[in-house]
Amino acid sequence: MTTVADVISQALIIIDDKRMQRELAVDPALFYRRYSAYLETAIQRTTKPPQLYQYISSNYVPPTYTDYEWVSTEESIGAPTTIATGKAGFELCSCTVLSDDGMSVTAYNDFVYDEETGDITMAAQVEAGVQYDFNFYTDGYFEKDLTPRMQSLLAMAFGIVWDERFTRNWLNMQPKIKDASFETINEANYMDKLTARMTQNRQNFSDEIRSYEQDFAYRNVVGGIKPTDVFI
Repeated sequence: MTTVADVISQALIIIDDKRMQRELAVDPALFYRRYSAYLETAIQRTTKPPQLYQYISSNYVPPTYTDYEWVSTEESIGAPTTIATGKAGFELCSCTVLSDDGMSVTAYNDFVYDEETGDITMAAQVEAGVQYDFNFYTDGYFEKDLTPRMQSLLAMAFGIVWDERFTRNWLNMQPKIKDASFETINEANYMDKLTARMTQNRQNFSDEIRSYEQDFAYRNVVGGIKPTDVFI
């Protein structure tokens, strides 16, 4: 069975963004929840041949996810605490806590999640008022396996969707204040380089999906397969 995580893992190799790797390490449940939306958008780009889109989209079962927040209390100091979250049946549960300076989150792993009941047992706390954010996730999948080539096309499409988050970022396009002690990038040059990279990446993806379509048509004629078959 091909899962959402399988395709995202391939996309990470193409994108090679250290920030995404950190997100995965800190809060894996939130990471897959967030980037499953990118994959769903990427599916819409696999339109050639039409049978490919039909095969991928009709077999896609989206992930399920939710979240929960807990704040430590005086009663949780010095002894383990069991929290009845009501979030049962999830494959993955991860937790983060806000840093003391309020600028970043770090992973918190000193807890046990009971998948059957949804209860979370927290280790004894050292102070009250600490906020913990839990994310729960069960992976999506494709009811019929995707071939390695299909997965590769989806991973490339995922990369295109990821790229567009930067090229469409309003703040990146706005002129910045500069002075003698602080110099920022030239916005025009920055956008030109982003556009050139996006154009090349889109062309690469277009070439790959065109090649897939040609191979499909060739096998349909020479190999005698049915027009509805998806084979590579």
